[in-house]
Amino acid sequence: MLNNFWGIFMDFRDLSYVLAIARYQNITKAANSLYVTQPTLTKFLQNLEAELGQKLFRKLGHRFVLTYAGERYVEKAAEILNLKKELMGPVLKTIVLRLIIMAGLLVLANMIIFHLFPFDRELEIALMVLYALPAPFIIPIFSDVGKDGEYVSTSLSAHTLVTVILYAMIVVYGMSVL
Repeated sequence: MLNNFWGIFMDFRDLSYVLAIARYQNITKAANSLYVTQPTLTKFLQNLEAELGQKLFRKLGHRFVLTYAGERYVEKAAEILNLKKELMGPVLKTIVLRLIIMAGLLVLANMIIFHLFPFDRELEIALMVLYALPAPFIIPIFSDVGKDGEYVSTSLSAHTLVTVILYAMIVVYGMSVL
C-alpha cells in the first residue's frame, strides 16, 4: 500500500536495465552488456513488472519484444537518461573549474609564500590541505537555491568527493616525504 502511495522508487540503473533488454531483445545478451547475471536481470524484470502491474515485454522464443506499455516505458526511460546526461555536464564542468582554480591558487600561494619564507615541506603540505578543503563560506551562498537545489547539491557532493580523494592523496604524499 505504501509503495502505491509514494510511487515506485527506482534509480538510473533500473532504467538502463530495461533499455538493455529492449535493445538486445535477449536477457542473456542484455545481462552480459550490463555485467550482471542473467538470473539477476530476470528477477529484476519480474519484480518491476509486478510492481507496475504491467508486462513490459512479451517473450517470443528467446526474444523479448516490447509491449505497448514497454514502448512507453522505454521512451520515457531514454528521455530521463538523456536528461541525466545533460544535467551532469554542467556539474562536471563546475568541478573541473573549481579544481583548476584551486590548483592555480595553490601554485600562486606557493610562489608568494616560498619567495618570502624558506622552503618547508610541512608548510607546503599545510597549504595543499588548505586549498583542497572546501571553503566554509560556500554553504551559505547556496542556502536558498530554489529549483536549482538538486544541481547545486549534486555539484557540491561531487566536489566534496573529489576533495576527499585529493585530501587522501595529500596525506599519503605528506607521510611519504616526512
